[in-house]
Amino acid sequence: MRLRSRRSLSPDSVTASCLAVMIGACIFLQRMAVPLSETAQVPAAFVVGYGVFLILLFRSRLVIDTSVTALFFVAMSVMTVSVVVSDATSSLSSFTYLLSIYVLYLFRLKYARGAFQYALNIFLKLMLFCALLGIAQFLLQFVVGWETVFPLDTYLPSNFLLVNYNTIIPLEYESEVMKANGVFFLEPSFFSQFLGLAVLIETFGKRRPIRLAIYGVAIMMSYSGTGLMLVALFLPWIILKRGNAGVLIAGAAIALVVALAGGALDLSALTNRVGEFGSTESSGFARFISPYLLMRDFVIQSPSALLFGLGSGAIDKVMADAFLPYLAHDPTWIKVALEYGVPALALFMSFVAMAIFHGTRNKVLSWAVFCFYLFLGGYLLNGALHCLFVALTAWHNRPVYARRTAFARHRRRLQPIHRRAVRRPASLSTDIRRASA
Repeated sequence: MRLRSRRSLSPDSVTASCLAVMIGACIFLQRMAVPLSETAQVPAAFVVGYGVFLILLFRSRLVIDTSVTALFFVAMSVMTVSVVVSDATSSLSSFTYLLSIYVLYLFRLKYARGAFQYALNIFLKLMLFCALLGIAQFLLQFVVGWETVFPLDTYLPSNFLLVNYNTIIPLEYESEVMKANGVFFLEPSFFSQFLGLAVLIETFGKRRPIRLAIYGVAIMMSYSGTGLMLVALFLPWIILKRGNAGVLIAGAAIALVVALAGGALDLSALTNRVGEFGSTESSGFARFISPYLLMRDFVIQSPSALLFGLGSGAIDKVMADAFLPYLAHDPTWIKVALEYGVPALALFMSFVAMAIFHGTRNKVLSWAVFCFYLFLGGYLLNGALHCLFVALTAWHNRPVYARRTAFARHRRRLQPIHRRAVRRPASLSTDIRRASA
């Protein structure tokens, strides 16, 4: 059996460059904005990611997954009915933005050999740099002051930064110590979630203890529990799946680092957040409990709201205008249910699940990304995050029916005649053999 060459396991240069640019933009440009007006912004990472998508599309590196596309059109049809029924309160720009984001999930990479592992390696390298940067950011604030270690907020014009995010958060109320956000991340919770994803991806492969320790320390310095929740949910699954002592040792090493560093890093500010779920004014309650109360108070109370929702963009008005006796948050699933109705929620989440799981290259990673998307934040219209999700999971899936190359028929019309397949004449040696026979 002939061994594959090392070169054959690497993606082609166009695919590799585009994946690297997209993943890099999702990390380093996620705080940047392209201002359209005084009130409207578009994430710079989404603009770059969409540009990469168009390059891959017109360079014939993407194919259409027909089954995912069919479910996409069914879900969009139901959501369009919801927009029409709720015409007075719907935001057309919000719905158009949603369409433009989820078109990304309809495609798969045509030349997938080596691309999946390449994308994961790029993500891990960039997150290692960000983890080291986050650790330095947290420690240096005791030397140079917190204003200096948050350079984007201090030195960049505010109209080039995305608004409505809690980027700089004190460790505790009235504390002068700030949580690390890795400089480039929208919030400490984003930093923590990306690091949690990096820990899981690292355990799929080489399980390098030093890198895992760096990711673990950086998560602690973000003082956000969502990244740790992601690890706690899926690391046991990885351990059971692999049955490998290396993963157990890595998990024990991270736990040991947490135990030893707990006093020095004042981790009680993190561990005490477990009790937040009982307080209606806490972020833990808002993130994980309040969506069910929103469902009770605004969706199931009205047949119209249950079937068609309150209109695209309505959840912002609900949380801003209505007097709520609790702190509310808008994770992905409740935003869809409240704005488009329960039938749209079922169809739309089926479409997203099929896009992420259909022919998945790594089931644990797909589940981690799906839970990340559904429960850890309001990510329905976070264009930068969806560019990362397709670059790490959806585009690498290999479903049976992803066969038709995008614009293949158009390319065949433009193909020069001399490049078309023609019958090759027999060689002279072939003619001699036929004559002698």
